[in-house]
Amino acid sequence: MTSLPSQLSDLPDAPLIHYDQPVVMLGGGDFDDRLYHELAAGMPVIAADSGGDHALAHGVAPEWVIGDMDSISPDARDAAIRHLHISDQFSTDFEKLLACVHAPQIFAFGFLGKRMDHSLASLHALAKARADMAMVLVDRHDAVVFCRQRFNASLPAGTRLSIWPLQRQSFQNSQGLVWPLDDLLIEAGGVLGTSNQVAAPNNVPSVSQHAEVPVAITPGQGDGYFVITEGRFAERLLG
Repeated sequence: MTSLPSQLSDLPDAPLIHYDQPVVMLGGGDFDDRLYHELAAGMPVIAADSGGDHALAHGVAPEWVIGDMDSISPDARDAAIRHLHISDQFSTDFEKLLACVHAPQIFAFGFLGKRMDHSLASLHALAKARADMAMVLVDRHDAVVFCRQRFNASLPAGTRLSIWPLQRQSFQNSQGLVWPLDDLLIEAGGVLGTSNQVAAPNNVPSVSQHAEVPVAITPGQGDGYFVITEGRFAERLLG
C-alpha cells in the first residue's frame, strides 16, 4: 500500500485498495453507536471525509480517509493512518470509497439518515456498486441491501422487511413473507413493498414472534430492488 497515490483528480478505473476480510466504511451521518461497536469489532475502518471524525470519536484510527477532504477536522485527518484526496466533484465521498476499495463484505455506517439528498445519493451508490462486493448500509433504524438476484435470509417472525424497487422490478415468487411477492410488479409511482413482514411459520399468528423463518425472494425482470429491515439484522442481510 505504500506505493499508492495520496492524491487523484478523478476516480480510479479499478480499486486501488484490496482487503480479503470484511471492512467498515464510515460516513458523516448518524448511526447507532452500540450497533457499530457490535458489528465493527476487529474490522479495518475506512472513512469518507468527515467520517474520520466519527472514527476519532470512537477511538479508532482509520486505515484510510478518502474523499475531497472538505469537511474532516484537522485532528481526525492527523489521526488517520493514510489519506487519499480525490478532487473529483462529480461523485460523492461514498462513491469515492467504493471506487477505491474492494472487500468481500462492507458494513457502511453514517451514509443514511442525516440528509435526504445524501441518503438518496448513498442508495444510488449502493445500487451501482460492483456485484462482487456484498454491502449493507446501516443507520440508527435500518439496514439496507441492494439485490439483482435471489435474496435469502433467516429472520425472526414479525420482523419488518420492506422491498423497494430501484425503478421497476417484477418477482417470480417469495417465501416467508406475510404479503407474498408472487407474480408481482413493483415500481416507483405504482405498487410498493413498504412494511412487509416476515411471516410466522405457516402464517399462524400464535407462533412465537422469536421463531426464525427462512425468507427467500426470487426476482424476475427489472432494475433491482432494495431490501430494508431493522439495523440489528444487518449481518443477516449479507447471508
